[in-house]
Amino acid sequence: MIENEFVKKITNKILKNRKLAFFDRDIMHPEREWFLGIFVAIVILGAGTFWSTKTYVQFSNILLTNEDEEENVVYRASMVEAALVDFAARKKVYQELKAQLVNKYPKQETSVPVPETNVPSAPEEVIEVNPEVVPEVEAIDTTEGIRFE
Repeated sequence: MIENEFVKKITNKILKNRKLAFFDRDIMHPEREWFLGIFVAIVILGAGTFWSTKTYVQFSNILLTNEDEEENVVYRASMVEAALVDFAARKKVYQELKAQLVNKYPKQETSVPVPETNVPSAPEEVIEVNPEVVPEVEAIDTTEGIRFE
């Protein structure tokens, strides 16, 4: 059987070497875990701050001027004529395809029977308007309260 003195000697050697270690190898070490969590949080916060600052600077320096307004458009009659010829050809092809579809599927007329009624029609009333008796209408000022500068 192992004696008590032998066990104490082995335990002292293990603990002595452990105390000289640079890093504490305990599974639960609240102080170490707390500082590690704080360090990770600071790193994440710093990275987020860097990214948002970079994005802000990138999009805040945008100029809202249109540089294309200064260019003069050159009218080329040959290009316009070519486009008109192309559109005419497309229209012709479209009309041919449409005619083929209409001939292939002719429109069927459906007749709906109209019910006959024996009610006599009432004579229409004719109202005559005398242009001399038309009342005058006041003009309404719609620009009241509107300022043009």
